[in-house]
Amino acid sequence: MQPDAAPDFAVTRHKNLRLHRETGELKRYPTESCVSDQHQLCSDLELNMPTTVDDLTCEPRDSRTVHHDRCNTDLEIADNTLSFVTHPYSRVKGISCPNCGMARFDTLRWLDTGELLSDYRKRVGDALYNSAPKSVQRFPLILAVSLGLLSGGAGFLATADLAGLAIASFFFVFLGLIGLACGFGLGYVSRGAKLSRRLQTEHKIDARHIT
Repeated sequence: MQPDAAPDFAVTRHKNLRLHRETGELKRYPTESCVSDQHQLCSDLELNMPTTVDDLTCEPRDSRTVHHDRCNTDLEIADNTLSFVTHPYSRVKGISCPNCGMARFDTLRWLDTGELLSDYRKRVGDALYNSAPKSVQRFPLILAVSLGLLSGGAGFLATADLAGLAIASFFFVFLGLIGLACGFGLGYVSRGAKLSRRLQTEHKIDARHIT
């Protein structure tokens, strides 16, 4: 399916969305129709505009169908499986295909929009991130620096009197780097959990309903 009045529509940062230049109307088209050069007419400002939760569209549903490109099979997913698939911060990497075994998200696309599930999850995740307060966005960095300083400082104080300044400085750097790495990892996981809670509590959105 090709967009009507194609020259009047500009490609947005999402490959299957088109923005009408005069009315500002957004229309959704399958990804395959978005590769024509005549659609590459948007400004840098439009391309770089961050997506927020307000830009997401929702449609109540209990199930949704995906197409597996590798074996050309349509699969219907519902209930808990749909929740895990649609939530960008769930740890699942794919779903089970009766023909191929495990089907990764970069080989699955929504049948109704043509969008790859890997792109979908990144788009929703970016929208959640951009809608969050700066303190939530920077939480991994804040926790990493805090744990790095605490662990490094503890190591320095514990060894300064016994082993001298040089050894204490070594422990400050060594334990500080360990704390930095652990803090960033814990912060990244915690930020995902915080963003997940915000989707339901702050935005009142069920991830299964996001189109």
